[in-house]
Amino acid sequence: MDWAWQKGRKEWTSVGGIVTYGPKGIRYEADPRHAEIVVESMKLTDAKPVGSPGWKDESEDEGIALEGEERTAYRALSARINYLAQDRPDIQYQAKEICRQMQNQRESDWAKKKRHGRYLRGCMRVLYVFKWQERPSTLSAHTDSNWGGSINSRRTTRAGGITHGSHQLR
Repeated sequence: MDWAWQKGRKEWTSVGGIVTYGPKGIRYEADPRHAEIVVESMKLTDAKPVGSPGWKDESEDEGIALEGEERTAYRALSARINYLAQDRPDIQYQAKEICRQMQNQRESDWAKKKRHGRYLRGCMRVLYVFKWQERPSTLSAHTDSNWGGSINSRRTTRAGGITHGSHQLR
């Protein structure tokens, strides 16, 4: 861990991202290199970006199974997207859905990953700002569930968030 002073700010760079500690608060940015690698690996550097990382899959089409190098590439990119999703809540749900198919990948799963890559193409960097605030006295929690919403697997998806003052926690 290497702290560096820049214009009155303390900055730390790690494998996961960049943390800046300054007079207005703490800023965190996930390492954009992972998003760049996904976009470059999928040959989407000139692709048109999309506004969301995924869509609701209502098809029951199994599609053709991927073989050999395509399977290896799918797994490698899935792992990188999953790693990036730790620091990017905007892609966490879709990363989970992509990783669900790591054992039995189909061409339709590759299409989902391609859409995810097009989203990253338009949103390479995400900066989180945690402004200094007075110590809040309460936590607020919010949850949501989709009971068996996946047509293919009928698996349940749950999500939630906790806020501490104006800051969103995991």
